Amino acid sequence: MTILLRKQGVGVVALIVLLMATVVCLNCETKTPEVRKSSATKAGSVPKQASNLASQEPEWRVVSTVGSVKMVYMSEEGLKDKFLIAQALHSIVGSRDAVQVFFFDDRGNTPMGFPMTDKQMLHWKAKYSRNLNTGHEEFTFIEVVDPNSSPPGLKETKANIRPGYAG
Repeated sequence: MTILLRKQGVGVVALIVLLMATVVCLNCETKTPEVRKSSATKAGSVPKQASNLASQEPEWRVVSTVGSVKMVYMSEEGLKDKFLIAQALHSIVGSRDAVQVFFFDDRGNTPMGFPMTDKQMLHWKAKYSRNLNTGHEEFTFIEVVDPNSSPPGLKETKANIRPGYAG
């Protein structure tokens, strides 16, 4: 009888450990892409119905990571909002010393790796780069000036945007 109770005690302890591991695992960080929707509405605009929110495309999403480069889809509307871009950068970049973030306006043409195709480059709208070891930090908007060349001709315009700040 004593041996049977000890075996049951081990089973109860094993069950408790399994339950605790399950609870801890529920709080584990997963590797799913980050998705953000803008919570702000423009002054004078009417918020959309809740039923429409579920079908809307997210404002931005980390689609892939290639080395230190984050490939991010951001809606065309989102790319017009420098404060949303700064908020996204703050969430994406964190405390990384060296990182680049490339923004694309078409989810289907956001690259999963390098090299980018000409079609993907047509949807490349902005980039952020930072290297704290050298003091380099820069955000630029990218405009396609020659879509018919290969690779497409691009023009970069610097902007005062960085993680958590838009000037």
